[in-house]
Amino acid sequence: MDKSVPQIWRDVFANWPAQFRRKGVVIPSYGEPILFVDFVLNDNVVVLERPTPDTVGARRVTIPFQLIESLKYTEPLNTEQFLKAGFVKGGQAEEPRQATKVPVAPAPVQPHPVTHPTPTS
Repeated sequence: MDKSVPQIWRDVFANWPAQFRRKGVVIPSYGEPILFVDFVLNDNVVVLERPTPDTVGARRVTIPFQLIESLKYTEPLNTEQFLKAGFVKGGQAEEPRQATKVPVAPAPVQPHPVTHPTPTS
């Protein structure tokens, strides 16, 4: 899986399954959940249509894919619907890999400057 996170989110919206209603909640990295009932997109951003205007009267919000942290589906979907949409069930878990120890060189010792008291006259 060599896709970047923005590309993954773009693919999720670009390949939205026809049997899913185009609604849900996007959680961006700045934390404000965005409820939406429709969307349009280009290569870099998605424009989400809110069901009601927000506190400043905006009905639509444009968000870059790299700011999306998660997507919540608000429709009651079952596993079969996700499978028909191209998702797959996970297989058996692999054995956990052993962590590779990377040798770390010790930090060089820095000598402390020696100060001698100076006689006062």
